[in-house]
Amino acid sequence: RNVEWGWSVIAEIPLPSFASQIEITENNRLAFVTLPYIDRVAVIDLEVNLVVELLIVGDDPEDIAINRNSLALVTNQGDDNLSAINTIISEVAPDRIRVGDFPTGVAFAPQGNIAYVANQGDNNVSVVNVFHHREVNTIPVGEFPFGVDVSKDGRYTVVSNSGDNSISIIDNSLGHVADTIEVGLLPAY
Repeated sequence: RNVEWGWSVIAEIPLPSFASQIEITENNRLAFVTLPYIDRVAVIDLEVNLVVELLIVGDDPEDIAINRNSLALVTNQGDDNLSAINTIISEVAPDRIRVGDFPTGVAFAPQGNIAYVANQGDNNVSVVNVFHHREVNTIPVGEFPFGVDVSKDGRYTVVSNSGDNSISIIDNSLGHVADTIEVGLLPAY
């Protein structure tokens, strides 16, 4: 328990395998957790603190992001694609979205119609139109991009490049890197 902030652990939820990333739905009812060792995403009901479903996704799922339309995208590092999940009914779409080599981080633009995916093996970022389920552009960034996030106004995407200890700042309206900034050792998420 953190007395200063008033936080405390209310439950520990056992998972069937090592967990990588977690994302919580907008209504705070469900948590989706990537389980890379067993190629699954655990769905946790936060009202009862139990795993209620294990969804089959691609090989080596790493990151997950959920947009405001209840669509989750999962990066499958071993398959070089994304799995799409309808978080309202906890169902995985049958067709995956092809992206670059060894996708790691994923983030949505604020409107939820575009996603940005860091492709570690290609040193670029895929721009994905989620309504058409396809990559529409790639943007070169630094070495071994890992994490990715989009500014609240949607103007910029920031990518951590773990291979050259930098971050790339993408101007989304122009579709290219506006600046690269050196940072500390091995930036990740």
